[in-house]
Amino acid sequence: MNRMPLWSAVIPTYGAKGKDLTQNCLRSLLSTEKHEIIVVDDGSPADVQNDLGEICSDQGAIFIPLAENGGFAKACNAGMTVANGQVVALVNNDTLAIRKTLDDLANFTLFTGAAATGCKLLYADNTVQHAGVCHVPGEPYGYFDHVGRFESRWANYVCRMRRSLVTGAMMAINRYALDTVGFLDERYGMAFEDIDFEMRCVETGFPVYYCGIIEAYHLEGQTRGRTPQEKVKYQAWTEAEAQARELFFERWEGVNFSQFQMGANL
Repeated sequence: MNRMPLWSAVIPTYGAKGKDLTQNCLRSLLSTEKHEIIVVDDGSPADVQNDLGEICSDQGAIFIPLAENGGFAKACNAGMTVANGQVVALVNNDTLAIRKTLDDLANFTLFTGAAATGCKLLYADNTVQHAGVCHVPGEPYGYFDHVGRFESRWANYVCRMRRSLVTGAMMAINRYALDTVGFLDERYGMAFEDIDFEMRCVETGFPVYYCGIIEAYHLEGQTRGRTPQEKVKYQAWTEAEAQARELFFERWEGVNFSQFQMGANL
């Protein structure tokens, strides 16, 4: 009898720049466990999709080319629909695993019974890019930001395990969570679909964890920039992110977000 893969990685990608990022991401995914890798192209031109198909064939990955651009959530859901792993890992194509990141994330998720688990993400200079996600209060409803940005890689609080919201840039999801709360909400065209999913898990009573001893690199902003000056070149995506923010806080109106702030125990 064939054993289920321990994990299935779902890597959404878009555009010519995404092709090179995806190739580097695939090369980083080392594993000693049975696994599968699914690359979903979100409506790139035909020449890009053809090249990606060849890259995936060379790397032993499943390739799903979508006919049109539908956003991050839709691309992830297309991959998760065909995934067979006990754990499904959402993996941004601008991330690079360190050693066997996904083996560790998947095993941690199953051992703890977490609905979802995130790991420490590092900038190229080895400072912290993500050590969990917290709500920052403000008007009219505040915003979410990463814990530990630019902190030392070895700072005590970024190396711990704790209950925390996490980024979907590299997030392991237990299959039972998908079966219970469903996939990502495709109304979020850009951003907030990961936090919405995790809050649905928390609402249902499932824990979400950050594990700071598992690491990967996240080359943040490679597709649409990191600074406001860079992002202005991609106005449509910036507007989609703003619309997602409005949708999220409308969807969760009345929630006490202090439980998701820095230092809170989820």
